[in-house]
Amino acid sequence: NYLQDEVMQAQAQVNVARTKLAQVKAGAKQGEVDAQRAEVSRSSAQSIGEARTQREAIARLRAQRDTDTVAQKASIKRIQAQLRNAQSELKRYQQLYKAGAISASLFETKELAVNELLQQRNEAQATLNRIQQTGLKQVQEAQSELARILKTGDSQAQSATATLSKVSEVRTVDIQAAQAEVNSAISALERAKTELAKAYIRSPRLGQILKIHT
Repeated sequence: NYLQDEVMQAQAQVNVARTKLAQVKAGAKQGEVDAQRAEVSRSSAQSIGEARTQREAIARLRAQRDTDTVAQKASIKRIQAQLRNAQSELKRYQQLYKAGAISASLFETKELAVNELLQQRNEAQATLNRIQQTGLKQVQEAQSELARILKTGDSQAQSATATLSKVSEVRTVDIQAAQAEVNSAISALERAKTELAKAYIRSPRLGQILKIHT
């Protein structure tokens, strides 16, 4: 009948609550703990790998900047040497021109050569400045990216570690809550049994009910 069903349902709730309590006391399944430990290791390895790759990129940028700087400085040095020779030659031809020993066109040719070398030197110096500025900017940007990678990696590692601790931990408050559910289910079962017991008709002696008056 209805009251018997109530007792059976209450008993089932007690069993469910006790099972839950046992699970809480046992903590997370080992598979869950192992999976989270693997996530901690994966996160750490990923952060280390990305940081290593970025450091290598920074080293390459610095090396490229230094190589380009050395090459450009050598080019400037070569142009400077050519310019000094051209200027020295121009002075000599200027004296000859003033003395009327050479034509104006020849003097102008030497003067033009000096001007062209001056322009080459200025352009080469501008290129050197650009190489150094661009190289510095690229290195700084790469260093900023490295800082971001390290910060993100630390944050992810801390989050994964915190999750592992949470998964592994058996908290007293969780046990208490599960125990309270068990106690509540037992109380409900006892009430259901009491109501069922009240429903039975008891006689002080053995006999047979002949008629029920309504």
